[in-house]
Amino acid sequence: MNTWYIKEANDINELLSDKQSKFPKLIRKLIAKFKKVKIVDNKNIIIVSKKIKVKKITEKINKELEKNSVKNIAISDYLCSIPEFKERIYTKKLHILDGRKLFKVMTIDVIKYIVEKQGTELESQEISILTNSKDEGTVQNIVNIASKVKMLNIITDNIEDFKFLETYIYENIGMMIKISSNPKKALLKSNIIVNFDFNKEVLNKYNIPKHSIIINIKDKIDIIKKQFVGVNVQYFEPNIPESFAKNLNKNNLINPFNNTVLCESLINLNDSFLNIRNKLEEETIIIKQLIGNKGILSDNEWKNTSSKNLSKST
Repeated sequence: MNTWYIKEANDINELLSDKQSKFPKLIRKLIAKFKKVKIVDNKNIIIVSKKIKVKKITEKINKELEKNSVKNIAISDYLCSIPEFKERIYTKKLHILDGRKLFKVMTIDVIKYIVEKQGTELESQEISILTNSKDEGTVQNIVNIASKVKMLNIITDNIEDFKFLETYIYENIGMMIKISSNPKKALLKSNIIVNFDFNKEVLNKYNIPKHSIIINIKDKIDIIKKQFVGVNVQYFEPNIPESFAKNLNKNNLINPFNNTVLCESLINLNDSFLNIRNKLEEETIIIKQLIGNKGILSDNEWKNTSSKNLSKST
C-alpha cells in the first residue's frame, strides 16, 4: 500500500534542501520564511511549515497528491489537530489513515489482551458481535472469534444475511451461534461486545450489561446509559516492530505520528484478511495498550468487568 506522509517541520532545516541547509543561519531563516512546503524526493514525504495559511498550503499539497495519484495519506498528530487542514486535504479519492482498518484486523488480539488483563480464559467468554455488514473482514473475524470462545452471538438488523455463518460455524467449529436483533435481551449475557459498525443511536437502543466491555471498531462512540460502569474501548496502540522502526526513524517519522497510523501505513490493507493476519504475526505486531474515553486504560479499570459481575448487570 503506497502511503504518503504529511508532517510539520520542527526545525527550519527540515524545509531546506541539503545544499540550502549548509548556508549561514540568517540566510536559512530567510529561505524558510518563504518556503512553506517541502516535497522529499523519492520518500513520499511532505513537510509543512507550522506558520501556514491553511487554504493556500492545502491547495498546493492536493495538487502534488493528485499529480502522483496518491490514494493513502498519513497526517501527523499536530496537523490533524488543525480541523481545517484535515478537511481541506480530504477528497473522495483519498483515504486518510486513522488506524481503524488495522483495529478491525486486530480484533482478536484486542480480545486476547482484555481477557489477559481480566485474568480469565478466552475459552470461557461469551462474545457478541454488532454488525449490519458482511464484508470479508467482519466475516473472517466472526469465524476466527467463534473458534476460540465459549459462545458467540451476532446482533444485526440483517438476520438473513448471516444465516450462512450459522451453518458454516456449526459444521466446521461445532458451535451453535445465536443471531438476533432483539435490543432488550440480545446482549444480557455478553462479557465482551465487539461493535463493528453500529452508530451511537443504534448502539444505545440496546440493553448493555453494566459491567461489560464494549470495543468500538469503526468510530468512537459514547455510551449514554448512566448505569454503564464497564469499559468502553475506543482505540488502540500497537507496538512498532524493529523492522518498521528502522526505516521510520531514518525518515524522522516516529514522533510526529501515532503508532497506530504508522503501523497501518506499512501494511497492505488491500490484501486479504488472512494474508494481513499472517503479516502481523510475521512482524510480531501486538497490542501495546487500549484507549478508552479518558485515555490509556489502566489495569485497575478492568476490575469491574469480570464475567462474575454480569449477574448484577440487569
